[in-house]
Amino acid sequence: GIAGVQKGMIYGTDNSYIMDAAEMFPDQMGAVIIVDPLEKKTLPMIREGANRGIVGVRFFPVNVEDKAGWLSSPEALKVWELADELGLAVDIEGPKEDWHEMMLVIQSMADRFPRLNVVLDHVYLPVLPFVNEMGFSIDECFEGLRDRDNITYKYTCLNMDVIREQEVGPDMVLRKLVNFYGPDKIMWGSDIGTSSGTYKEMVQRALDATALLTEEERRKVLHDTGRRIFASRSA
Repeated sequence: GIAGVQKGMIYGTDNSYIMDAAEMFPDQMGAVIIVDPLEKKTLPMIREGANRGIVGVRFFPVNVEDKAGWLSSPEALKVWELADELGLAVDIEGPKEDWHEMMLVIQSMADRFPRLNVVLDHVYLPVLPFVNEMGFSIDECFEGLRDRDNITYKYTCLNMDVIREQEVGPDMVLRKLVNFYGPDKIMWGSDIGTSSGTYKEMVQRALDATALLTEEERRKVLHDTGRRIFASRSA
């Protein structure tokens, strides 16, 4: 089974295709839809989607100037509240900028809704170099995120592309991520359609990246964590 995540740069908040697909294949697919809290259609769309196979809502603030303000706005708070009410995960696209301000908002919302599963795409910071003061999201400045039990992270092929460009082994980075966050907080994400390679190649890269993990850690990263977060609503 899969959790199909809406692609923001193609369809935006028109989630009709991915919701139709999830409704057609309820035993194999759950949909994570993109929402803009400022759009009037958002809350009704989430309620409708909850009956049509959606398992999460995604904040995708790529073209938003004040990302932290947008994510914590009164309109956004209603989305957070509704996701909590319906048992949906909240998925957040990793930012290229304003990461510190957004991080504080995410931590605040995770505390406010302790039962809510919050998923950070691309280990939250997809484009930062591995060798810098943040250490590819493996640094004490991210302890606030790490210490919230309801926050998990996707390690994706986008991350692997960035790592490969810097001649760093994806398996080494994944080992450090598991050491820092724990295997129960890491899941693989393909980033299919954006990152390089076919889906088969992406799966192989994911398997290769787990070379330094134990069998139990590998199972959690490649299966258990994602299933727990995205299949728990229907389980």
